[in-house]
Amino acid sequence: MATLAHVHSPARQHDLQTTSRRRSLPADPLFDVRVEAQQSMVEVSLRRTAPPYISFRVLEELALISHDMREGKFGQPCAKILSSQLEGVFSLGGDLQFFARAIRAGDAGGLFRYARAGIDEIWSNLTGAGIPGLTTAAAVGGEAQGGGFEAALSCHIIVAERGTSFGFPEPLFGLYPGMGAFELIAARVDDDVARRMISKPERYSADFLHEVGIVDYLVPKGNAVAFAKEVLTLPPTEAHTARVSRLRQIRYQDLLSSIEHWTAQALGLSERDLRSMGYLLGAQRSSRHGVEFAQAV
Repeated sequence: MATLAHVHSPARQHDLQTTSRRRSLPADPLFDVRVEAQQSMVEVSLRRTAPPYISFRVLEELALISHDMREGKFGQPCAKILSSQLEGVFSLGGDLQFFARAIRAGDAGGLFRYARAGIDEIWSNLTGAGIPGLTTAAAVGGEAQGGGFEAALSCHIIVAERGTSFGFPEPLFGLYPGMGAFELIAARVDDDVARRMISKPERYSADFLHEVGIVDYLVPKGNAVAFAKEVLTLPPTEAHTARVSRLRQIRYQDLLSSIEHWTAQALGLSERDLRSMGYLLGAQRSSRHGVEFAQAV
């Protein structure tokens, strides 16, 4: 069985990163990448044919897109928008089928590598893909659960459509959202709110999150992407600058420590916890995606 010590070895980390950089996007990508040269924006949009959850392939493609942005393959963008074309879904979170299989097999290495790929994309959003001055925005037009919520939180600006919901279902099966949820919420509001939100499997409306200051802009259904593009053309407000500054103070080491704890906790889940996970897994794989997942939560 792989150990966390093995996965942590610098040589192993380098091998993983180098392998990722050598690859190119597949012929049938999960994301559409649209470049608006006039406004210096890149929109990264999950295709309608893509899974509604965050698979290893989703994380790999996002890493390749970030790499291509740094290499200048999309020009010199000053903004990146993360969105989804799935009906009623931004993202339903982590790959629960993979989690259950890895936990039953005691595969610490596999769980950690998945989580590491996850925080690498969180870090990419926080740091503007490593491009100085680049602003990231999440245009949320459907359910954003678990890792999907964390992905939105990692962007500098969150634009959400009315009627959308956010949440962390992980406590339903004995886990906590370990890919930066606490740090990301605390940077937007405070530590106490962050602790409460990650410890309860509640669904939060976009209206509520806008009221407490987690969602930046609330817009009518179907308008999230267009509004995000408009906001990104405007000079940053003082509040926005302060928010980005707080988000950029999050340390990669803190995210890394969080996934170490998450991996250990995952390996300790009981069969009962895994059955609870399986209930959500069925909804995550359903053709009705967000509707059944929302009902399950």
